[in-house]
Amino acid sequence: QYTNQAGTLSVSWKVNATSIQFTLSASTTGWFAIGVNTAASMVGGDVFWVQLLFASEAVVVDRMADARRRPPPDQQQD
Repeated sequence: QYTNQAGTLSVSWKVNATSIQFTLSASTTGWFAIGVNTAASMVGGDVFWVQLLFASEAVVVDRMADARRRPPPDQQQD
């Protein structure tokens, strides 16, 4: 589990033989994201982008980081 110093972002995960399950919690009024990559770089990373619409509603978008900028939607939804 990881929690930032301010206590505004928390990430935990469970790994099994075929998948990883993430639990994310963030104190934000806009968006937050988490990415995974086999390299130590944002570029090439698979990004899970969460945008908060209302207090209890959010949209999750699968994105692929192709540069050091806001990642576009991933063409391969996996």
